[in-house]
Amino acid sequence: MGLVFAQLNGNPIQPSEVAKKFLKIIEAAGLLRIRFHDLRHTHATLMLQQGVILKWYLNA
Repeated sequence: MGLVFAQLNGNPIQPSEVAKKFLKIIEAAGLLRIRFHDLRHTHATLMLQQGVILKWYLNA
């Protein structure tokens, strides 16, 4: 399985660098400051609101 975030040479990007770049993007967009990890919780909440049974995804 490949990396979600990688440098151009294929090496992994440090999590702290992903977080820094994410904060710059959301600040430039004028959005509220949240942690990158908070996107995971937001996604799960939106899926639950749509009636998706998350257990199916957790066991995959």
